[in-house]
Amino acid sequence: MYSYVYVMDVFRPIDMDFSKLTELALQDPQELFNEVKEIVEEYVGQVKHVRLLHKYIDTKHREAVIEYIINCSIGEVSVKIVHARNTLQIMRKFYKLHQ
Repeated sequence: MYSYVYVMDVFRPIDMDFSKLTELALQDPQELFNEVKEIVEEYVGQVKHVRLLHKYIDTKHREAVIEYIINCSIGEVSVKIVHARNTLQIMRKFYKLHQ
């Protein structure tokens, strides 16, 4: 398992394979977020609004980062759904692309 929700500086493992993650990211990003919403709410309280910010999908290396901005009980928070063997490396690559 190499999929995670990244929220509040925590990588939380999730049970989602690369195929499902990328299919939802491309076809229905809101539904992808809904798959992890309960986990996110454990960290930030009630989610009031979700907006897709960025999608990075590399099918060759089977890596992905899907970034959302959410409005929740503690304010505005970035949430990422990540699939990668090396989370540190993919996050560096993602931030470099979106500077």
